[in-house]
Amino acid sequence: MIEAELDCTSRIDVRNIVDIGVWQGGSVVLLDRVFRPDKLVAVEYSTRELPHLDAYIERHSRQDNVRLYKGVSQADVNRFGELLDAEFGNEKIDLVIDDASHQYLETLLSFNLVFPRMSEGGVFVIEDWQWSTMEEHYNSDYFDGKKALANLVLQCVMSCACRPDIVREVIVKNHSVIVVRGEAELQSGAFDITEIARNRGETIPLVL
Repeated sequence: MIEAELDCTSRIDVRNIVDIGVWQGGSVVLLDRVFRPDKLVAVEYSTRELPHLDAYIERHSRQDNVRLYKGVSQADVNRFGELLDAEFGNEKIDLVIDDASHQYLETLLSFNLVFPRMSEGGVFVIEDWQWSTMEEHYNSDYFDGKKALANLVLQCVMSCACRPDIVREVIVKNHSVIVVRGEAELQSGAFDITEIARNRGETIPLVL
């Protein structure tokens, strides 16, 4: 999964990154070491201490470049949007990694919020979208009765056909989906991928 993501992002100039769902912070360190971005904003729902990540940031003097926000839900678009405004202003985001809830609705909300803020050719990665195909996951209490994240993958694919100026390319792997931003101007707060994805002129119902 990491190799696939790095291969895709090797084609673009990555200056600004958003990492949604950092768990113990390993992804933050990896992204910072690989890209040395101007700004990496990491969002984590848990409020637990991350001493190893804190130590890395301090040891490498990355306090101004790597910004960690704990206790923020990816579905809280008001709070999430405020911190994106504060950290990036009008600057475009080049890379987003979503390894957070893996739930359809929560992921949809953060996708709709962040995708319009991305640069042309920017890469939005949704990890672990395939849980509804795996018995050990779809039978778990965490995903019980939940709409499959695979629905969002389908909506991105159909949007690529309907509006390639918005979704330029979708690369589907068995472990992640890579969505490439097109050149269209989009307004954050007014964008909804479910309205873009259409079949025979109609929005696509959630079928998975």
